Amino acid sequence: NVPCITPKAALIDMDGVLYDSMKNHVEAWYRTLTPMGFKCSKEEFYLYEGRTGASTIKYLFDKHFGKQVSDDECKKVLKDEKRAAFSVIDENGYPYTVPVNFFYDEEENKIYIHCAKEGHKVEILRRCDKVCFTVWNQGFKKEGHWEWNATSVVVFGKAEFVEDKDLLEKQLRKLAAKYYPTKDEIEKEMSSPSAKRVEMICIKPEHMTGKLVNEK
Repeated sequence: NVPCITPKAALIDMDGVLYDSMKNHVEAWYRTLTPMGFKCSKEEFYLYEGRTGASTIKYLFDKHFGKQVSDDECKKVLKDEKRAAFSVIDENGYPYTVPVNFFYDEEENKIYIHCAKEGHKVEILRRCDKVCFTVWNQGFKKEGHWEWNATSVVVFGKAEFVEDKDLLEKQLRKLAAKYYPTKDEIEKEMSSPSAKRVEMICIKPEHMTGKLVNEK
C-alpha cells in the first residue's frame, strides 16, 4: 500500500559533485600500502578511480608480486603436478600443513587425497571442514637469466570424507594411476589389506587463484 506520488524533480548526487573525496581515498591507499613495500606514488591512485576496492587490490598485487594466471592454467597445474601442501585449522586456531599426493578431477572440479582413517588431520577435519590446498610447478628459466619463474595455485574450499564405497574405489584408482607405473601395480595395491583402511577426502574448491612469480 505505497501511496502514489508525483515527483517534480529527482536530484542525483554523483560522487565528486557535492564533495570530491578522491584525495582522501588516495591518501588512505598510499598510507596503507607504502609501509607494506609497495612502490607507488599518490598520483598513481588517481588512475584507479572508479575501481572497486577488491579490483584495485588484485591489480596492485599482480603488478608488484606476480602475474595472475587464468583458471585454465591453474587447472593444468592441478592436473600435471604430483605434490601439494594441504592445510587445515586445528582446535587452537593454528594452521596444520602436510605434504600430500592428490588427484584433480577436472570434470567434477574436485580434488581428492587419501590418508589413514585415523590421525591428527582426520580429527581436525571432523571439527572444521575449511581447508587450503597449494600446489606449484617446476617452473622455468629464461635464456640468459638465473632466476626461476614458477606458477603456484592456491585453492580455498571445504573438505568432506567420501562415504560412498564405489566412489571411493573409483577415485582411489584414478589417484593410483597418476603415480603407479603399471596397471598390475595398481591392482596389487587395490587388493592389499591396506587399501581397505584408506580414507578418501574430497575438496570442493570455493575460490582458486594462481600466480606466475619471478623469484628475482
